[in-house]
Amino acid sequence: MRHQRHKYSIGTSPSHRKSLLRNLAAEVIDHGKIKTTHTKCKAVQGFVEKLITLAKEDTVANLRLALTKLNNNDAVK
Repeated sequence: MRHQRHKYSIGTSPSHRKSLLRNLAAEVIDHGKIKTTHTKCKAVQGFVEKLITLAKEDTVANLRLALTKLNNNDAVK
């Protein structure tokens, strides 16, 4: 069964969705806000919240995990 397995499709392929979420998350971290559609905003919200949770504990492992998820050195710092 597919209970609670909803992903925001955003009308794109999975690889494009992944790169879109990375770019939007980096913009949220750098600028504090973004201007986009409501669906994209809801899709990136959980992604950014998980990154913030990682950043609360400053360890090398969490830094590397954030780099693999975000792929942007400036935003991770």
